Amino acid sequence: MDHRIDRIESRLLLPWNDHGQSIVELAGLYHINGFNVEALACYKIALSESDVAADILLYRRADLASQMGDFAMARTSLFDCLEKTPDYLPARLKLAELEYKSGDADHALQRYRSILDSHKTQPQALLAIARDQLRENDVQESIVTLKKLVLANPGFSDGFSLLSQALERVGQGQLAAEIRESAPRQKPSPLEDPWLDSLMSDCYDSQRLGFAFENHLKAGELDRALELVDRMEAIRPNDPHAYQQRGYAFYQVGRYADAAEAYEQALENGGDPSTVRYFLADSLAKAGLGKRAESVVLEEINRTGGDADILVLMASLAGERGSAEQKKWLEKALAMDPYHVEGNREISRLYWSLGKRNESVEALQKLRQLLTQDIASRVMIGRYALELDRPEDAIDPLQEAVEIDPKNQDASALLALACLRTGNEEARAGAFDSAISFYDRAIDVSADGEEAYLNKVQLCLKLERFDLAEATVADLIERRPDDPVLYVSLGDVRMASGDLEGAIASWKEAMVRSEGNRELRRVIEQRLKEDG
Repeated sequence: MDHRIDRIESRLLLPWNDHGQSIVELAGLYHINGFNVEALACYKIALSESDVAADILLYRRADLASQMGDFAMARTSLFDCLEKTPDYLPARLKLAELEYKSGDADHALQRYRSILDSHKTQPQALLAIARDQLRENDVQESIVTLKKLVLANPGFSDGFSLLSQALERVGQGQLAAEIRESAPRQKPSPLEDPWLDSLMSDCYDSQRLGFAFENHLKAGELDRALELVDRMEAIRPNDPHAYQQRGYAFYQVGRYADAAEAYEQALENGGDPSTVRYFLADSLAKAGLGKRAESVVLEEINRTGGDADILVLMASLAGERGSAEQKKWLEKALAMDPYHVEGNREISRLYWSLGKRNESVEALQKLRQLLTQDIASRVMIGRYALELDRPEDAIDPLQEAVEIDPKNQDASALLALACLRTGNEEARAGAFDSAISFYDRAIDVSADGEEAYLNKVQLCLKLERFDLAEATVADLIERRPDDPVLYVSLGDVRMASGDLEGAIASWKEAMVRSEGNRELRRVIEQRLKEDG
């Protein structure tokens, strides 16, 4: 960078040189490399000497002022920029954002809506308007705005996230969960900004290059991310950080052999062994080079004793030699860090496979505390409680799992079973109201669970709550209108309540729907004969 500055400054001394152009180049070089005061001075000179490309210079000065916290200068510069070039989208968006953050929401929203006049589905503008609608509790309008956003911009993950939050606020939890499930996992691509992006070719600032690398990688733009790594390597050929970032990029897209090669280069160039060896070994293992991975891990363990991360990795590599070896390394890791997430996950699986259910659940309970959105640990805890015939202990973790993912059929089925069994226990203990409430919970979770309906009906009959019994059977009939057995049950309930006419009508309906079922028809005929 110093050499580049020297060349520009030398040109400034030449009488035939384009002085203004050299000042602009110097301003950009200072700007993109974090020399803010120097860049600001150059922009001031360039703007005072010429009106050539003033819109670009004003825009860049606004960016610089924002970085320095001078929002008044940033706002003024953006106003002046847009006076010259009204349609430059990044400038319009930045000015609207500045206005909103400065408390001038009315002008900001007018500007966002003006952007939408010419860019109908511009995602940042739609998102800003939707956020303001949510702040004003205009939730339904925000949902309309956000639906427009995600339909037109299916890769814009921030829109999906805010839409799911808005749906939660109006009680549409299941739809919100579906939206979260369908949301893109990648971040949206950075907004194209040619007036700033063109400065990146002069960037020697590793931190700025690193931020840009992260943004492109999160957006799934591997080639652009690697171009930035190439630049970092060119600036500092022996900097291990650049090789680590290359390894990280390849790892994220599943190119594990390439990742391992990059991590080895990071080690060769002085990268921190404790950090790099873990990622190198993990990449080697995923590339199918388990023995080489194990030797790398053992090198680190022999050198420092290892940390919990590398001991857990060693356990997974040692698993091929049997559970005892795997257990040894996992226990070492958890002795070092009892709440290590992956360590607890792996040892819970190992204990479960060995039939050590109590030890497995102890690890799963730690995962339940650590990971608020982890379904697997909650389902396993619930399943084990059911195996031990402790259905009441299964309900809370399974309820949490269903709330995390209402579409998870395994969690829903187990929760319904836990509620049913708890209801049965309460009924046997004479706690009839409590039993009915648990049957209702089972029905709410899984409406197809016939046993919960029928047990509730039997209990209601016992308690002579005939209206509730009839309503329960009617609800089941609504779900299965062609099942003749249900009409028989409805007739029995009506008969028990003294409604002979209603009972006969239900049995006759059952007769109509039971054609071909001789045994059931005989039962119905007997009822009609005795009571008709």
